[in-house]
Amino acid sequence: MYFSSMDEENVALHSKGIIQKHDRGPKKGMGMKFGDNKEFDLSKKYEFRVSVNGEVGCFSAELKLSPEAITLRISGDQVGLRRWGHTRWELESLECFGLGWNFVLFDLHCVRSGSFSVGEMLGTVMHFEAEYVAGYAVISSAGDPSLDMRSIHLLSPSLEKWVGYTEKQQEIIDNQVSGSRVGLISDFEGFDTTEFCISVKGEAEIVVNYNIIAKASPFEFEVGVRFPPSFCVFSESQILPRDVMQLYQKTYAFLSLLHGHELQIDRIELCGDDPRSGNTYLYYPKPTLSAYELSSYSWFPLGHNLRFDSLGLLSFPFESISKYFSKEYAASDKWSKYLKYRRMKNVEERFLGYFRLLESLTKTTKSFLDPDLLKVQVTRVESIMVRIFGQRKEVKGFLRGIERYNNSKYNTEKCILDFYKKLPEEVLNGWFLKQDAITSICKLRNDISHANDYFENNDDLLSKCAFIESLLIIALLETVDVPVSTTAKLIGRMPGSHHLTAV
Repeated sequence: MYFSSMDEENVALHSKGIIQKHDRGPKKGMGMKFGDNKEFDLSKKYEFRVSVNGEVGCFSAELKLSPEAITLRISGDQVGLRRWGHTRWELESLECFGLGWNFVLFDLHCVRSGSFSVGEMLGTVMHFEAEYVAGYAVISSAGDPSLDMRSIHLLSPSLEKWVGYTEKQQEIIDNQVSGSRVGLISDFEGFDTTEFCISVKGEAEIVVNYNIIAKASPFEFEVGVRFPPSFCVFSESQILPRDVMQLYQKTYAFLSLLHGHELQIDRIELCGDDPRSGNTYLYYPKPTLSAYELSSYSWFPLGHNLRFDSLGLLSFPFESISKYFSKEYAASDKWSKYLKYRRMKNVEERFLGYFRLLESLTKTTKSFLDPDLLKVQVTRVESIMVRIFGQRKEVKGFLRGIERYNNSKYNTEKCILDFYKKLPEEVLNGWFLKQDAITSICKLRNDISHANDYFENNDDLLSKCAFIESLLIIALLETVDVPVSTTAKLIGRMPGSHHLTAV
């Protein structure tokens, strides 16, 4: 492989931690970011002219990225052997090649397409056009769209509230305001800029890192550094482009649940081990947050290594972070579903969604009869029932259902009640709805699900929805070993928790 002298110089500087856009590993000597390289912020709009491979030949396309949508408009003349081919209405992925940037679009749907003849002779030239909308895009300055990516970095101002004011932040400030290392000449060699680094059973590392950004401008009369935090997931194995969004959603669901609101995400960086792999980003349409979401506090803050602990809350366990991101943890999809229900405007839809998730998390089984003894008796009566009814297949199907019915002694109401009783009394005493409300809540769920007639005023519906949501969050955090007693004491900090409070 050929490198120019400039390439060699940049690689050498990168290895020393002096020049770098964003260090990709949880290492000491994270370095600084200089210059004004293009970054794909989720709040900004971008337009590119790209080419797309057709069935034979390439076609020009206009790619637009915005917080509202990702659109791709493909057009071109089909002349001679050059043709687009069949237009599919759904595409799992599509590669686009631009000047300096390549794009892999995912979850595409065609919204319009067509072709028409051009020229005096009918059918001489067929002009083709198609427009797609995409769910998300992986963007890279490298030429290889396969990309050996090993980590994902979420740069989010919301992390500032979740992490809090820590000793590490003060250490960075002290490093820059005093001593021989002060100023832009400091390359932070040997300086650990990570807030924490958690190992996940040899599968990954979870890191909160402070990204040192240096700026000096005599025209703006400004010089100094910033160090915004990022939440990073480093994988021991390759992260394929098609798996990036799933990993991001898993990470986002974790942080958003603990934050209590949608996260403000500036950008999402994807990184590999090779410093020459270029800059890579994940971009997807993300609605602008409300003023309340931007200004509100973090519900369950990290609470580690705080310089000043003004809240007196228990810290979020590092062991829970490790469990959530381990491959064996199977409940992360429920965190993502919780966020989807939380975003619903309709209170009834939120209530039903929360109820379904809580039901699945609290479900326990108990038998009416001894399972082993029942199994023996079912085997004995099978032949008798076949002789009586003369339908072997139907008898076998009926008897198979007996085991399931025998294990259904605990219904949903009983399971939710048992979970409710695990909460501390001092917490429950402050709730407007008590234990006896669980019966009416389960009835309300059935009435809404089966379109039965019912009446609930808006305040009562909001109270029951908040009741179920509170139990659901406690149950979700219990799956990563956060004690029920810890989470229950934080419910009063949740958005909408005033609907639970006794008046």
